[in-house]
Amino acid sequence: MNYKKTLLNFLLVPLLAIATATPVFSDDNIEGETTNPTALEQTVQNEIPKTPKFNLRPYRCANYATQAAEKLYRKHYTPANAWNLRDNNNILFPINSYEELETLAKDKIIQPGMIIGTYNPSSSRNKKNRLYTHVVLYIGINKQGEPEFVHQWGSKIKQWTLSELKAKKLKPIEVIDEN
Repeated sequence: MNYKKTLLNFLLVPLLAIATATPVFSDDNIEGETTNPTALEQTVQNEIPKTPKFNLRPYRCANYATQAAEKLYRKHYTPANAWNLRDNNNILFPINSYEELETLAKDKIIQPGMIIGTYNPSSSRNKKNRLYTHVVLYIGINKQGEPEFVHQWGSKIKQWTLSELKAKKLKPIEVIDEN
């Protein structure tokens, strides 16, 4: 068995088991049997999980983000429109810039499975009292060292880096986590 994996399991399994009340990792597999790593295991190994697909109508970014968070990270957000996610889930803190979001990700202050509310200046859903009208799910730091996100963009599921969010002018506004 790989020494790093054993050490990682030794250090993280008790913490993750307490947090989720169920064991996350298991080395009890039969010799020669392969197991598919969960998104949580992939994230711990600094790998980006596969982008999940759901059968959603277009323009349902909040539905996509909450379902993907549940499937990939076992997080249970209270569903709502993007602009209302903040009302029934935990707002962790505001984000003032792309650079701040990058620092939060690289310093591991935000964790994979957290949702980022973003302001989309071209959205037809922008209204006076809405801080943002689009959300993305943070999935980790890729091998190039950039934060990555998955989200529904129109009718398509996209996996974008922070640079791609910036190019589309999706300004990060706040970090949301499950209750």
